[in-house]
Amino acid sequence: MKFETFRRTLRGGGPISLKASSRTKREGSVMTVAKTEVLTMAPTTPICEAMKLTAERKIRRIPVADPPQT
Repeated sequence: MKFETFRRTLRGGGPISLKASSRTKREGSVMTVAKTEVLTMAPTTPICEAMKLTAERKIRRIPVADPPQT
């Protein structure tokens, strides 16, 4: 993937809309209504791995989260 293509991918398609959806509203926590597992990565994940995941899964963004403390 060329750098310019990656940069455009990171920029996405514009601002995120936070308006309420016209779909059926659900009650409860995010985890009880979520349909798929959220993919996250650690802050120490190499950028090359992040680029590979976005290309393979055809996604634009991956949330960065600290691993759970045990």
